[in-house]
Amino acid sequence: MGRVRSTVVNVQLAVLALTAAAALGGEALGLSALAVATGSMEPSVPVGALAVCAPLGGDVPQVGDVVAYRRSGTTVLHRVVSVSGDGASLTCRGDRNEGPDPGAVPVDAVAGRLVLCVPGAGTALTALAEHRAAAVGALVAVDAAICLLPTRSRDGRGRGGNRRKRPVVG
Repeated sequence: MGRVRSTVVNVQLAVLALTAAAALGGEALGLSALAVATGSMEPSVPVGALAVCAPLGGDVPQVGDVVAYRRSGTTVLHRVVSVSGDGASLTCRGDRNEGPDPGAVPVDAVAGRLVLCVPGAGTALTALAEHRAAAVGALVAVDAAICLLPTRSRDGRGRGGNRRKRPVVG
């Protein structure tokens, strides 16, 4: 049982460390994360993926880049299909869409460029955010259950069992 307990604790610590690194490191680097809700960019960016975007840093996106931009209160993640001659606006289109997005996208409306796509992670993080209290409660319950489970010593007698000194042969 010691192995199970150790494994569960190690997994929980790893998840905690990764979550903290993603949250703190991402913010420090200016990264933003989006849960992909539609299939307009499939198969390259599937529904439920976590899309991580980096700020442009003054660069103009290039044709082929996938960018996140705000339109009518919604964040859109689509591919750049053309850039205006002066570099001030973009034409974007979802990979699965027949035509381009309506209207030009001003470069200053672009929140970032896609740098990482993790399939399924967007769905998992959205569910975790929506059910945060239940997730924390489940972790506490698992930890409590593991701490209450009996353990066995190497000789199989249980915790605090009758341990005799064995003679040393040598």
